[in-house]
Amino acid sequence: LYKTLSIHFKRNSKINLLDYGGENLDLYMYLIKNFPKIQISVLNQPKLSDELKKIIKEKKIAKINVFSNINQIKKKKFNFIFFGSSIQYLRNYEDVIDKLSKNTNKFLYISATSYFNDKNLKKKLVVKQVNLLPIILYCYIFNFHYFAKMMDRKNFKILFKQKNEFKKISFNNFEFKIDHLNILFKKN
Repeated sequence: LYKTLSIHFKRNSKINLLDYGGENLDLYMYLIKNFPKIQISVLNQPKLSDELKKIIKEKKIAKINVFSNINQIKKKKFNFIFFGSSIQYLRNYEDVIDKLSKNTNKFLYISATSYFNDKNLKKKLVVKQVNLLPIILYCYIFNFHYFAKMMDRKNFKILFKQKNEFKKISFNNFEFKIDHLNILFKKN
């Protein structure tokens, strides 16, 4: 995230960042140190948001606001929205992107998310994630073709697309290629 921000914003730029599904306090502190005019908003589940709020209050950390409901931020404007390995867990991901795309005038960054590219297949697959056993999560693998078209309809163009090298995920049990990607969209 830092690298992407540093490419598109100067150190003293005013950055209004929304991290959807975030809770990485170390990352936020690093961003605050390197972008003195950054304002960070975090949107997560109520239980996680409450814990993050407690820590922020105890440590007296400024420049971070935490929310647990998307309606709490509908009047806020962001110039950078970040989905770090979170959008694939949202059943209503299209509604979330639709709502948040109205809240930004610049960038929407989706990282650590899996895609396949086949115009003949569905727009998404639901898979069982078992790397956290005994916890089992269900998540989506998106059809890149449909996902890019959806973003285009919302007036976002792909600025860059690259493989996410952080997580090593095996998709050997699929008959088609799946890529784990970071994609930066820019609003036209």
